[in-house]
Amino acid sequence: MSSAFAVDLDELMRSIDEMARAGAALDVLLSDVAARVAALHETWSGEAAAAQAAAQAEWEAGFREMRSALASMRAAADLAHGNYGDAVATNLRMWEQVR
Repeated sequence: MSSAFAVDLDELMRSIDEMARAGAALDVLLSDVAARVAALHETWSGEAAAAQAAAQAEWEAGFREMRSALASMRAAADLAHGNYGDAVATNLRMWEQVR
């Protein structure tokens, strides 16, 4: 019993590149949101401001966790790309030896 398995290295690299772009865009978004919230809190105080600050801290922690997961996924895809590329090159070299 055999199964067909194929990896499109170009598509995998496009996915890696897109994850990198998304990560950079997310970093900009977090900076922008943090700056806007900091400016808001310059003139806002009281219970509502404290509640918003707590919610913001929770949101930022979740955001950083998601950003870390994206970076891990990108690193895994990059490693897979290298491994599959090496396997292709090795198989081609072995094939050339038996031809």
